[in-house]
Amino acid sequence: MTADRIPELQDWNIERLTIGCSETNPVEVESFLYTEAQQFEFDMQYSLEIGVVVDGQMDRYYREGNNSYRAGERWLCGVWEHKGWAVQV
Repeated sequence: MTADRIPELQDWNIERLTIGCSETNPVEVESFLYTEAQQFEFDMQYSLEIGVVVDGQMDRYYREGNNSYRAGERWLCGVWEHKGWAVQV
């Protein structure tokens, strides 16, 4: 899949992620630093996802459409929400 084509929903290869949140450990914080462009990845998790773009651009894909975020912008992704992303550096 190339960056010049936004993937159609039927192209999505969604991976279910399991994280260590529970009643006794309700919050888990992770950070990811992408130093190179990242082409379309898709997943779904059992948690709320909040993200902030520090530099560059991140494109976010949802069933309802897509959005691009630049440095300083943030996003919120719901529980069990299938989503994808690509990183432009």
